[in-house]
Amino acid sequence: MPQNTTVNTVVDGGWLLHKVKWQQGGSYQDVIEQYVRYLRQHFGHHVVVVFDGYDSGATTKDYEHKRRAVKCAPDVAIDLSRPSYSDQTAFLANDSNKKQFVEKVMTHLQHVGLLVKQAASDADTLIVHTAIELATGGDTVTVVANDTRHPHHVAGTTTMHLCVILSCIWRQLSKHQFDGSVLAA
Repeated sequence: MPQNTTVNTVVDGGWLLHKVKWQQGGSYQDVIEQYVRYLRQHFGHHVVVVFDGYDSGATTKDYEHKRRAVKCAPDVAIDLSRPSYSDQTAFLANDSNKKQFVEKVMTHLQHVGLLVKQAASDADTLIVHTAIELATGGDTVTVVANDTRHPHHVAGTTTMHLCVILSCIWRQLSKHQFDGSVLAA
């Protein structure tokens, strides 16, 4: 890798929401700070977080959302100073809660200088396009997600000279695993 190459990381916001385990007893502001610490500790400062959109109606992920919603929290009015809901999974299974929370997380990530994007609906395509956009500048790009479709999107979408290192993080694993997909011309 050339010495002046920046390593950028494109993070799937949906993956991030579930990856960071909320510290019990903290406020929503404390929880949001956990996300910032996690991103900086694991990926540095060259991070773009891409979230799904929540206003566009049905998406390809609806089945997964319904499956998770079996254990769903009631609607919660999020005030950053209030204690966070005790069951993170149930809280995020409620689309209204998730939408409000993502808005607050996005605002704070931008406030601390991280780049944030939100897709109109499903973030998968925007994640890939963001990785390609960054890679065309000569930078190395790592995509962190739990969706194995991302490497195929990149491989099938571009014929440009890219050096894209894709790492897919599986839900059942606690550590990053490189899938070996390196595209270079």
